[in-house]
Amino acid sequence: MFRAVREWWRSGKGQDTARLFVFELVVVMIGVFAAQQVSSWADKRAAINQVEGVHDNLFHSFGTYRAIARANRVAIPCIDDRVDLILGIAASGRAAEPELLAPARLLGMAPDEISPQDTQLLRERYGDRVADTIGSVEFNLRTMERSGAELDRLWLKFQRLNQAHGQVSDADRSSARETGVEIKGSLYALRKSNDFLLTQLGKLDLPRRPDIPIRPVADCDQMWRSGKGYRENAD
Repeated sequence: MFRAVREWWRSGKGQDTARLFVFELVVVMIGVFAAQQVSSWADKRAAINQVEGVHDNLFHSFGTYRAIARANRVAIPCIDDRVDLILGIAASGRAAEPELLAPARLLGMAPDEISPQDTQLLRERYGDRVADTIGSVEFNLRTMERSGAELDRLWLKFQRLNQAHGQVSDADRSSARETGVEIKGSLYALRKSNDFLLTQLGKLDLPRRPDIPIRPVADCDQMWRSGKGYRENAD
């Protein structure tokens, strides 16, 4: 058997077959490699399309956050002044007019949902500076969300000064003063976070959003009349 194989190889037929086998093997390997490259390119292109969509959606939202933060910059000092007025009323024993105890609503902001994979893709596609700034914005939005919720919760305690609910006691006034101090703390945190947010958003090349109707109030009187810490184009 081995002699037959040796004679077949010496005749040249074996070498031709071997060369043909090697050629076909190389063609197959090239085909597999090319298919892998095409698949890899397609996956990479899909990932790029995905992260560009995430980037565009984030920047669209950031444009809204910037408008809200600019409105907050005017509204927060007005709320702080109102707290000082209520504190003075609580300390003096005077009656508090119900309208003085009504809150002015601030527009809320909440962090966006960004997966760790998208975060890494943002870093690869847009660089460390943009990715780090986006991360800082999202962290700050969480802080602002907590401060805003705390402000809303605490403000309701001022109703202890509302005589429509019954006689206002010394304990009510004392509680209102403690509440006022807590609110001023939340306002301070909210103001610092709001200013920091504007600083971070200023580092990004955000598109102009003329479609956003949110504007700062003209003055504190307008805010308290409307009950909103912002105005819209139609206001």
